[in-house]
Amino acid sequence: MATNGFLPNSTGVGATVLSDAAYAASSSLALGAQVGVLPPEYYNKVNRQSTVIASMIGQFIVLRAGVDANDSQSISTLEANFEAALAAYVNTIVGSTQGPPHNIAPFFTNGSYTWTCPTGLTRVFAQVWGAGGGGSGGGNSAGSGGGYSAGWFTVTPGTSYTIIVGAGGPGNSGTSTGGNGGTSSFASFCSATGGLGGSAGPQTGGNGSGGQINLQGGRGEDIESANYYAMGGMAPFGGVGFYQGAMSPGGGGSATAASAVIGASGSNGADGAVLLSF
Repeated sequence: MATNGFLPNSTGVGATVLSDAAYAASSSLALGAQVGVLPPEYYNKVNRQSTVIASMIGQFIVLRAGVDANDSQSISTLEANFEAALAAYVNTIVGSTQGPPHNIAPFFTNGSYTWTCPTGLTRVFAQVWGAGGGGSGGGNSAGSGGGYSAGWFTVTPGTSYTIIVGAGGPGNSGTSTGGNGGTSSFASFCSATGGLGGSAGPQTGGNGSGGQINLQGGRGEDIESANYYAMGGMAPFGGVGFYQGAMSPGGGGSATAASAVIGASGSNGADGAVLLSF
């Protein structure tokens, strides 16, 4: 077990030490010790301040780098160990000692997948989009956008995690309701439900859950005229539905009116997606 050899001095109960106010007001603070006897309370104050800081840094090295810290080590060794301790601490926050994420694992087609955590990786940033709802025809509304969830999650090297990408809801003709979009998820960490299919009036967008960021998808437009189309709802940071098509990920399918020249069938919603960054 690693040990810390940098020990604080003059910290016990009853230690003779200048108060902070007396130390700040002391003439010796600017001029240093002069010829004569240095009062023990002043010496102890200076000694305690320096040794407490040294002990704190030594303990940080021991706890984070897992190596000894003592004054018999060279300056270069202490510096290297301190840098290793800092890197270990940063790794617990952002998941990588290499700086910003520099790898991605994209999943943009509906289906079930398995992602195996690489060696040395302990944190991953996941973004999940639910699929868009399908649009309706015959004067009803467009499909709504899928939900969105994102966040940092702790993972275990060598462990396999299941990824689900929801399928876009099918568009329908006439007054039929569009199909709902499917739910997407990253293992049990976070998920996003799909948007509802177009129906009579705008429908609710999907919702994200489990992440540090959880957002709802936008509603699809409602048909306002017998000769027009309505745009599908937008997925947060994702796609949106245009006439006769929806953009990935998670855009809602468009809706068309019964007499519109582009046809009377709503378009399919876009598939959801899962994007891992590490």
